[in-house]
Amino acid sequence: SKEVCFRVDHTFVLLFELIASFIYCHQNPIMTYATKKGMSQAKLLVETGQIRFRNMDSSKEIKIGSYHISCKSDPIGNKKMMGIILYQNGNESGIFYVGKLKCRPGYILLIESWKIIEIKKENETMHAATFRYFTGLDIKKTNIIAGGFSIQNNELVDRSGTCNAPTNNFGLFHDNNRTMNNVEKFVLEAAVINWQLRKEQNTKVSTIAQ
Repeated sequence: SKEVCFRVDHTFVLLFELIASFIYCHQNPIMTYATKKGMSQAKLLVETGQIRFRNMDSSKEIKIGSYHISCKSDPIGNKKMMGIILYQNGNESGIFYVGKLKCRPGYILLIESWKIIEIKKENETMHAATFRYFTGLDIKKTNIIAGGFSIQNNELVDRSGTCNAPTNNFGLFHDNNRTMNNVEKFVLEAAVINWQLRKEQNTKVSTIAQ
């Protein structure tokens, strides 16, 4: 159908833009650093194949070597989707648990939006409902450090007040901007495209930074 063809064509456009961004990133090292929004002090560590986030006062950091799409996630199709990437739960480092989910930094949850609309409570945001759908928890009562996004019209939209500008701001990793920074979104998009095209759950940062 025309709708499916548009999706495939648009995906190849995204891939072309992503490859061009990789090339530009290497030719312009400043692109490995984030602008001031989303997770603070982000840097793509090309030498070690990691992305690093430092909190606002540089006292703590989170490093990610690989992004993982949860097996509970939906495949990406033509429908609107909600997404959350989990970075850390409180002060836990390495493997951490969120409800019954066993996670590492860079754990991605993706779900078709209609499923969230069906269970969303009054005065609950879509990302809060998405978090509760996967974990059974109220995100406001946790110390989760996360990023929120959605997929609309085959575009990754990096806006979430709930995740990108949380009210408790545990660990001081976020500023008050609802959008992600350029490095955070850059790596996330690569992992999402890898899931969409190849159904690959794992995306190493080293393959993105090559």
